[in-house]
Amino acid sequence: MPLQVGSNGLVTGAWQKTMVNRYRAYAVSVDGAHLRVDSYFGYDDEKVQREYQRRTGQRQTGVVSDADLHRLGVFPTLFSVHGTGQADPFGIGLPADAARECLDLYWWQPVGNYPATAVPMDGSVNEGEAELFSLINDRDICPGPFAMFDYSQGSVVGGRIRNRLRDGDLRSRYRDFIASASWGNPMRPPGSYAGNTDPGGHGIDPQLEIIAEPYAINLAQRGDLYTTCPDGDVGEMERAIFNAVFRRWTGKDSVPEQLLELITNPGREIPALGKAIWNGGLFVVRGTGPHVTYHVNECPGTGMTHWQYGIKHMRDVATKRLTAMVAA
Repeated sequence: MPLQVGSNGLVTGAWQKTMVNRYRAYAVSVDGAHLRVDSYFGYDDEKVQREYQRRTGQRQTGVVSDADLHRLGVFPTLFSVHGTGQADPFGIGLPADAARECLDLYWWQPVGNYPATAVPMDGSVNEGEAELFSLINDRDICPGPFAMFDYSQGSVVGGRIRNRLRDGDLRSRYRDFIASASWGNPMRPPGSYAGNTDPGGHGIDPQLEIIAEPYAINLAQRGDLYTTCPDGDVGEMERAIFNAVFRRWTGKDSVPEQLLELITNPGREIPALGKAIWNGGLFVVRGTGPHVTYHVNECPGTGMTHWQYGIKHMRDVATKRLTAMVAA
């Protein structure tokens, strides 16, 4: 959404405030006063933009491009990470389609170099995690605040990175992390959900997200076994199948451990195994059901689908941030 003479609104006001704060020497009106932050792009603003373009080696059009807004920090970077089976970072899917609804408030950066393969999944997720880590650390790509849309396997990529931001080797960039919306997150921590109804359980990945900040929301449907895995013996069986998909053959809730428990305590474990299979069979036995209807079903109590509510959240965060920038 380039800014030019006649543009108005929050983005214009945030750009004006940023220019006055950062470039006071030339962010001035023709009368010599500082550029007025009135959320209207006029001829004074065009003059200031021409000078900015001259100093940054651009063609002097007087039009503020989306790339300018991104470099200046007015537009945060919005990463999108697809789920299993969609290797095209620009292709159809919940994260990319949601990002396309936010292009007037964010600079979209899809996560490529990520195969999004199904089985085995560990290598695919590792590649996605490495790519997102690299993108966040590249200040040319992600110069300031950033947010994430992710779904399914992509939420394992996003969840691992969020944990590294919270308490790991990306902690220096944690303050720049302003929002995320995850659909069907296998790393969803218990009690984190959008809407007014707890879908129960937690993500099926034994390695859950450490926390979920108020601005990091999880869209989770009841019955989606990827993100509503129960506790107890049934959950152990389900996590064992998930671990097998990730080729985790040792440790807690691995397939060998569950087979040993099945042999040593069949009276308890056989019913749990039957219940796990009945609940869906996860990636192997049954179709994914609620996992693939986030664009259709309502997020309880919101009057919107889960997909629409994720978009609303991301837009609300950006609008609130721009309002604060103008008012500061």
